[in-house]
Amino acid sequence: MLFNASLLAVLLAATAPLVAGFRGREVNCEDRYYLNSDVNRALDGFFLIKDTVGGFPRPFDGDRALLHKECAESELYEFPIVSKAVVYDGTFPPGPDRIVFTEHGIYCGAVTHTDDGFVACRERRF
Repeated sequence: MLFNASLLAVLLAATAPLVAGFRGREVNCEDRYYLNSDVNRALDGFFLIKDTVGGFPRPFDGDRALLHKECAESELYEFPIVSKAVVYDGTFPPGPDRIVFTEHGIYCGAVTHTDDGFVACRERRF
């Protein structure tokens, strides 16, 4: 099931305060930069459209050492992160970059697919 983009925007705005977010950081995945708002939008997408879009979110099966230590024992999921005020909705290829988070929406890190599997994206706090 695919969502209408304007309906999705309204739902995201309405539920934003309910989602455990990512604050004060930006992410660099192989020179693709994502802002705080891009990460939060992907996290919102997980809660709004899970199990309905192109197989996402899906369980994260990469190396947990790439992620924040406080997430080591949690059940983890990955969801595509895209920029330009867009939430991945299954109507375009997801690209290689993912955010990883717990089932409760706690951000655990960002990774990107390479020929050698997942690698960690760099984070910068501000």
